[in-house]
Amino acid sequence: MKKTILTITFLAFSLFANTKISFAAPTFEGFSASLGLGVVGSNSPFKETGYGENADDGIDTDADIGKTKAIGRIDANYLIKSMNSNFLIGLGATYDLTNIKYKANTFGDDAYDDVSGDSPVNVKLNKHYSIYLQPTYVIREGTAVFGKIGYHHVNASFQDVYNTHYNGEEPTKFKLSGYGLGLGLQTFVTDNAFIKVEGNYIRYNNKSFITPEEDYIVDFKTNQSEAIISVGYKF
Repeated sequence: MKKTILTITFLAFSLFANTKISFAAPTFEGFSASLGLGVVGSNSPFKETGYGENADDGIDTDADIGKTKAIGRIDANYLIKSMNSNFLIGLGATYDLTNIKYKANTFGDDAYDDVSGDSPVNVKLNKHYSIYLQPTYVIREGTAVFGKIGYHHVNASFQDVYNTHYNGEEPTKFKLSGYGLGLGLQTFVTDNAFIKVEGNYIRYNNKSFITPEEDYIVDFKTNQSEAIISVGYKF
């Protein structure tokens, strides 16, 4: 999964880095906004441990949710030049237009076949946003490489389908925050319009919580790898 995302990002980098475009020299300074589409791979291992009445029943589960999903994202930033005319620094923010949903089977027990097979766990990540610092270096006229160092936040929910089906248990909702690192390439196709490609890695803090029925302790963590291509406009 991660190798696929890295391969997509590398090929896109190579394409745009070797594309020659003729137009008036654009400037990267100022405000710009873009709309991107891409893929995100999530690695989300978690463990359920018996709690309360279930503390001694020997039911512990350990599963990993690893899927690749499509995402849509808006991105806006403002760049200023430093003392070096080719180097810029700026601040930006992103917001995802799509939610990410995953499912994993935990117990693998035929006793739960009447609940969509095994004992599925549903995880949903939504309202993901980031605030980032972006160093940028112009490598040639109209083309620059950039990095991203950012803070990330996302709302999450965790649902044990078995407990929902038999006990009416509501999903557990919580928030995750963490850091992200990214690398990208931006190329102008007109004086103001541009295309950019980037790869990002996001690591969220670990989260432990007791399920609503107070029968399990869940230890949950997640990290993500992304490949995104965007079209944008510099105002």
